Amino acid sequence: MTQVGINWYESFSPFFHAGLEFGYTEMNQTNTNLASAQFTSGQYAGLLFRLLPIANSLMSFNINLNFRYNNIKGSRFDQESRLSWSESSLSGELYFLKKAKISLFLASDYWVINGNQKDTGNINQNRSFKGAKNQTFRMGTIIKVNPNGEIRVEYSNGLVEGIKIHFTRTF
Repeated sequence: MTQVGINWYESFSPFFHAGLEFGYTEMNQTNTNLASAQFTSGQYAGLLFRLLPIANSLMSFNINLNFRYNNIKGSRFDQESRLSWSESSLSGELYFLKKAKISLFLASDYWVINGNQKDTGNINQNRSFKGAKNQTFRMGTIIKVNPNGEIRVEYSNGLVEGIKIHFTRTF
């Protein structure tokens, strides 16, 4: 799965932030026999909530609660596949030297994923699915490029696996 999106947080207090996210998703499932479901694309949107019980120059700890809805589709010949699913996640993130030029972080996420795949055309079927894994562990580094911008490189293992690069700008 490849995603490109925007997250927008507003600070309601030094200890509580909330926001919205939206973006574009492409998903490849080459292990399915249905050609219309092999290459799909669409969009996602979500709500973001962040608590910051500890925040200082040496260390900070975030608790995040996020809800996301995904809707993608693919078609091939006379067949269409539409996938929609919801994701709920709870995460804890521990940052070290958050205000420094280079900082480190460790995180753990717990996910609940429920969805539906509806295929129409020569094959008509409606199948529900759930996430097979629920836990993700993350670690990475954050490089401050200026007072308002940073680059974050993150390695994930579990439900979400791979390397992510985030470009962040604070306004």
